Amino acid sequence: MDEWTQASDDEVLVRDDIRLNFVFAGGVYSIILEAGARYSLSVEYNGETEIWPILRQEIRGSDIRLSGHADWVPEILEDACWYVLEIGAKPQITYWGDQVIYRVDFLNSI
Repeated sequence: MDEWTQASDDEVLVRDDIRLNFVFAGGVYSIILEAGARYSLSVEYNGETEIWPILRQEIRGSDIRLSGHADWVPEILEDACWYVLEIGAKPQITYWGDQVIYRVDFLNSI
């Protein structure tokens, strides 16, 4: 499979608004990217919104991978983590902490 390539700082990878609903043990939360987003994304859960920075953007064909620091959201994460959000045929978000995978969440199929 092709390798991920880091996008330049001024490259816009998100061309349309995107809302991804992910499932975890506590229910469903949303990751929202606005068209043109390069520096942050929004996380919505139970009517609350949190902003997480995007610190790295990568591409592989038409797939996008964004990563950064997932600020602590006690209802979703027990601690602050590094996130890796992959947007493609099967979107998923992986949470890392202390060099180990904490959890991988997948799209809500409902």
